[in-house]
Amino acid sequence: MSLEPTGDFTDLVLHVLAHVPLAGAGSVHDPRYVAWMRGRAPDELERLVHEDAAVLERAWSGGREPEVVHAWPELFPTIAALRAGAMDELRGLRAAQVHDPGVLARIVAADRPELELLHATLCAVAPWYARWHAAEVEPALRRGVEEVRPWIEPAVRMVPSLAEARIELAWALGPRGRGFASRIVVGAPAPWHDLDARMPVVLAMHEQSVIDSGHASYLHAEWAALTGLAARMIAAPAALREAHGRWLASLELRPLLAPLDAAGRISVEQRAALQHEREGRAALLSVLAGS
Repeated sequence: MSLEPTGDFTDLVLHVLAHVPLAGAGSVHDPRYVAWMRGRAPDELERLVHEDAAVLERAWSGGREPEVVHAWPELFPTIAALRAGAMDELRGLRAAQVHDPGVLARIVAADRPELELLHATLCAVAPWYARWHAAEVEPALRRGVEEVRPWIEPAVRMVPSLAEARIELAWALGPRGRGFASRIVVGAPAPWHDLDARMPVVLAMHEQSVIDSGHASYLHAEWAALTGLAARMIAAPAALREAHGRWLASLELRPLLAPLDAAGRISVEQRAALQHEREGRAALLSVLAGS
């Protein structure tokens, strides 16, 4: 298992998307991050990000954003690689210019004008962000790695497959995680939120559990991960178990529970308890493991 800061391109994408309010599970929008960033970027770049985020919000309202948006951090390995292709529209990029040609193919196939806007916004912000990331963010992420590292060993005891994972800490992700083909990206401890060093490990355990579930369906994978990890966490150290319980209590589960109820996977009473008894979710979910 490796634990590292994420690359500057991944953090740049998350930085821009954190300004875009979305309704779906893939949203990384966080008003706390937006407020914390105010005044840190040059005025013209701050205005640009807010203006373009508003356009993207309108284009993607009601969950209309293409799924490929959430894979965008895989498009380039670094900001330097992005800037090397900054003069090209997305359709003009070659497979050899990007990290994941499959993501590029999906973007081009989506044929959505706002995707070119996202690309243009990233290119415009990239020169400043690269400098700021190197000077401010990467050192903070490296400190975060050292804070998180002691919690990795107990996490691997709970989710053994995590021992083979590459975990990256991201600045703009906060209490969220993202699982990609070769890495798991989770929010790092940061001054713009109140999460401590246990939370990235909880997020990584969940993302690895989603991967381990083997389900292609988001609904089934999330449910298997939530219930399966809750069952495993009964044996976790108390401090890690408490962090996991706090994370579960913070989740908005209604979009997940409604279709499970409709399909008869959970009862009306179980759905109501999981929605309203947030502090007891870990125990409730552990009982439902395998359901």
